[in-house]
Amino acid sequence: MILSLTLSASAHFLLNLNVRVTHVEHSVDNLRVFMRTPMPYLVADKVGEQDDDALPDAAPFTTNAMSNSQLVHFVDLQAVMSDPNGLGQIAEGGLHLLIDDHRLRGTVEAVRLHRVGIEPGFATLAEAQQAVDTETALTPPLFVGDTIVDLVLHYDTDGPVQSYSIANVLDPGLPDQDQTANLILDYASDTPQIFQSRGLMTDPVEVQQEGYGGFLSFVWEGTRHILEG
Repeated sequence: MILSLTLSASAHFLLNLNVRVTHVEHSVDNLRVFMRTPMPYLVADKVGEQDDDALPDAAPFTTNAMSNSQLVHFVDLQAVMSDPNGLGQIAEGGLHLLIDDHRLRGTVEAVRLHRVGIEPGFATLAEAQQAVDTETALTPPLFVGDTIVDLVLHYDTDGPVQSYSIANVLDPGLPDQDQTANLILDYASDTPQIFQSRGLMTDPVEVQQEGYGGFLSFVWEGTRHILEG
């Protein structure tokens, strides 16, 4: 059976990994956020409108093609190499980090792409720092659904941060996106606080240095198991 191109384009983005991880590093006057996200979360809702039998305009940093009567999406590696921070800006636009109900705007410091299955570790802050410093050799074809994006966002603050909230307003329209596992690890103290949110994380996670708010901390080994798949 031939599938009609009138189907939603985002439905053809395969979500081969549905875990998003965020590490928040504290300094005296700034926060640095190390984020790992599957690429479909950033681009699946940005495919152009479909016009009869013509392919829709590709989402940023991707290309479209037909394969076995299915619309499929590949990473445009040249576009990413030319403007990696542009891809990072999509992530920054979706991440809402608020202090005293005021949203901070982040600066993209680094963006790295990895293929699912051979990505570096991201279970600790040290691993996240190493991952964004690691250049991975990628060759086409690379499906968007097989791609992980690691990035660093820098946020200036007026001083040490005692509490904040973090949410993600991106709605890529992916199948089973309500089952997304979000992990937030905060490093305001020597022992990281670990928070969990299920779904797109449009409801903010409240992070405080004292206590765990309404979220349960994970046993560390259990967290590492989730992060390492």
